[in-house]
Amino acid sequence: MDSPRPSPGDPDHVRRLEEQVATLGERLDALRREQAMWVRVEKEAAIGRLARGLAHEINNPLQGVLGFVQLMIQQARAGTLEPSAIEEKLAQVESSALRCKRIVDAVLDFAGRGEGEAMHLDLVGLLELNLVLLRAELEAKDASLDYDTPGAPVVVRGEPAPLAQALFNVLANARDAVPSGGRVAVAVTVDGLDARIAIRDDGPGIPAEDLERIFDPFFTTKAVGEGTGLGLCAARGILRLHGGDLLVESPTGGGATVTLVVPRAPTDD
Repeated sequence: MDSPRPSPGDPDHVRRLEEQVATLGERLDALRREQAMWVRVEKEAAIGRLARGLAHEINNPLQGVLGFVQLMIQQARAGTLEPSAIEEKLAQVESSALRCKRIVDAVLDFAGRGEGEAMHLDLVGLLELNLVLLRAELEAKDASLDYDTPGAPVVVRGEPAPLAQALFNVLANARDAVPSGGRVAVAVTVDGLDARIAIRDDGPGIPAEDLERIFDPFFTTKAVGEGTGLGLCAARGILRLHGGDLLVESPTGGGATVTLVVPRAPTDD
C-alpha cells in the first residue's frame, strides 16, 4: 500500500524541501567556486605560455638589433664602416624594431585597449601575436611554419579580441591537421580594399562531401573529444560581423587553405 503523499502545507515536507534547496545551493556554490578556480588556473597557464612565447619572439629581433648596432660601432671605431653599408644595416635594425613594436601593440590591443569597441589596428601585429603560440606548438610536433607578410602594417578596423579569436580558431585547425614533419604556411596580402590572411597546411585535406558542411555548427571531422565543430563557424561569424568572410579550399590530393578576409580601414577615417 502506497504511503500517503504529504500535503504542501505539511511542516515536515516544507522542512525537507528547504533542506534540499539549501543543499543544492551549497553544491551550486561549490561548483561555481571550482569553476572559477579552473578558469583562473587555465588563464594563468595561458598567460605563462604567452609570456614565454613573447619573450622568445621579441628576443630574436632585439638580438638582431643589438648585433647590427654593435657591429656598426666596432666598424666605426676601426674606421672600416662603409657609408654604403650604413643604410642597409639601419634598414635591418628598423625592420626588427618595427616587428617588436607590432607585437607589443597587438598585446596592448588584445589586453583591452578600447575593449568592446572597434578601432584601427594592425592585422599583421595581431597575427604575429597568435603565431607566438603556434610556432612553439608546431615545433613540438616537428612541423615547420612559413610566414610571409608585407613590410608595412596592414590596418583594419575592428575589435581586437574577436578578430584574434577568429585567427586562433583557424590557426588551431591548421596546427591539428598538419602531420609530424609537415608545414603550415601563412601569408598576408592586400587585395584592393581587403586584407587577406591565407593559412595553408599540408594535412590530409577536407573531403569534397564535407566542404559544404564545415561551417555547420558542431560539425567536425576530428575524433570524439578532440573538437567541438564550432571553430570555423565562429570564425566566419566574427569575420562577417566585421564585413569580411572566411574562404576554404581543399584540392584533391590533400592540404587545405583557409583565407580570412577583413576589410581595410578607410584611409580618410
